[in-house]
Amino acid sequence: MVTLVNPNASATGRQLWALFCITKKDHRNQGLTIQQASDLISSYKTGKETIQSLLKILELADRKAKEA
Repeated sequence: MVTLVNPNASATGRQLWALFCITKKDHRNQGLTIQQASDLISSYKTGKETIQSLLKILELADRKAKEA
């Protein structure tokens, strides 16, 4: 397990690129944190989440970001 120095910072470009490669959607303006992106990528890689379920999670995050 990796210890994150600042898990509440904005997701990195590499994380956003990985999410784009998985979902084929742009998530740059959703306000994801490093921890959230890491959790989503890990859950996909371990088979806990499908692409469709990741898209639903990310859509909810996008709505929250727009409301804030």
